[in-house]
Amino acid sequence: MLGFLYRRSKKNAPGTRRAALEYFEIDGKDRDWHQLMMYSHVMELTRDVPGDIAEFGVATGTSLMAFVRMNDIFNKLRPHEVAKKTVHGFDSFEGLPALVPSIDLATDAAKSVGDMKAGGFNASETYHSLVAFTEKRKTVILHRGWFEKTVPAFIQANPHISFCLLHIDCDLYSSTKECLRPTIQRLNVGGMILFDEIFHQNYPGETAAFWEVYNEINQSVRLEFRRVHSMPWKWYAVRTQ
Repeated sequence: MLGFLYRRSKKNAPGTRRAALEYFEIDGKDRDWHQLMMYSHVMELTRDVPGDIAEFGVATGTSLMAFVRMNDIFNKLRPHEVAKKTVHGFDSFEGLPALVPSIDLATDAAKSVGDMKAGGFNASETYHSLVAFTEKRKTVILHRGWFEKTVPAFIQANPHISFCLLHIDCDLYSSTKECLRPTIQRLNVGGMILFDEIFHQNYPGETAAFWEVYNEINQSVRLEFRRVHSMPWKWYAVRTQ
């Protein structure tokens, strides 16, 4: 985010990092501040919880890049290599898969979202710039492909993996289920699931998938929901047991 502002600031002010920060402080949109506060909050809460970070639904990479930058700062403070964390980003980069209309479009609000269709929310145009960002960082890995294939393959190849933070930005019933089923029991106690659209009338599929998966595990994982105060329409769930 600040890198983008740094490039913009060179048109209007001396090309310094200080100028970029001042530009953001003075002219940054409230929405950008809300997001930055949310990322900082969840990263601070999960800082000392063991496990990696996984994001499902990378899109243009705004949240992924924030997680990576903040995680890199915390990694420098971790004394041993084994304690350092990696950020994993999963996305097809081809937009949404096929919807389940009876679930994903169960509300009038969902039907009004123009991109709620196969191929919607396509972020393929920004994929290469996101790859360029990840190539400069050793602590982030992109997993390109449909969740139904990439997530099980990742878990099979990494049987030791656990998580401190799962970011679910899947929009749909099938996608949310495919991400949560293999990962929810690998969330360490104190870890967090940050939902982008849970309990949101525009995206009923994400909520339906969560309850289905959560009920399947029969409370072997217990979660406590909390509101994101900087973005009060969003929720996260902390594992308490």
